Amino acid sequence: MTWVESDRVVSVRAKHSVADVLVGVLHGFQRHQTARNAAVLTYFGFLSIFPLFMVATSVLGFILQGSPQLQEDILDTAAAQIPVLGSQIEDQAGKLEGSLPTVVIGLLIALWAATRAFSGVQNAFDDVWEIPLTERDNLAVRRGKAVVGIIVIGSGLIVTTGLSSIVSSVDLPFGGRALLALGTVAVNGSVLWVMLRFMTAAQVSWRAAWPGALLGGIGFTTLQVLGTFIVTRFLASASDTAGVFAGVFALMAWINLHAMISLIAAELNASISRRRRRGDHARLWLTSEFEHPATEHVD
Repeated sequence: MTWVESDRVVSVRAKHSVADVLVGVLHGFQRHQTARNAAVLTYFGFLSIFPLFMVATSVLGFILQGSPQLQEDILDTAAAQIPVLGSQIEDQAGKLEGSLPTVVIGLLIALWAATRAFSGVQNAFDDVWEIPLTERDNLAVRRGKAVVGIIVIGSGLIVTTGLSSIVSSVDLPFGGRALLALGTVAVNGSVLWVMLRFMTAAQVSWRAAWPGALLGGIGFTTLQVLGTFIVTRFLASASDTAGVFAGVFALMAWINLHAMISLIAAELNASISRRRRRGDHARLWLTSEFEHPATEHVD
């Protein structure tokens, strides 16, 4: 018998919905090996950062040929999301140059490498919703969703850039910062809302996806605000022993925090959905956490 099946825990969960959801998140975190999936996402996320910047630089250089300042602002906004090493990555990830076939091939290779992290996200979300391996999306669908994910995140960066420009043009010290913070939470939450909705083979509805999106939006924004402080402290404590690798370790720790927030957000949605399905039969359903197939539509 697992700890969630003990009489005391079952009784508390049956009576209190908040406790039921929280226990469901904790047990799901353990059962779905979420920490392991976060480590996998950290690895692929680290490998995908440079190709993503290369793709972004090349695409923006083509689309915004007549607006170099806007192109620079968008890239600066993206680099600002990465504490300490963001500017270095931006400087090194120049746009692809050469003949048209060379540029196209190079862009496709970089895009394929960048989508690997998004494919890992789909695997992790499928684990959260307990989708059988035989019912998960095939390679083509997964890569297609990954490209959509890149576009969604890119759109979020453009909106964030616009918010920053508007706020900076208005002389509102406290009000401007508060507005930017709320706008950033809304943008981050909206991006994650789309990801939680579509980056899985489970039929997750918009209603089922929004609680995790709200939690993730707040978490991501907090990391953006405190990211430089956290990473700088990490570097200060690790530089003596890690040397030149301290920056890499700090970046991977920062990616891991984002991965953990995303997966906890997904676990929250799954736990709330299980609670809704149980309804008035909570005690009967709570005798096992594997009681319901995850492939049905989630409202």
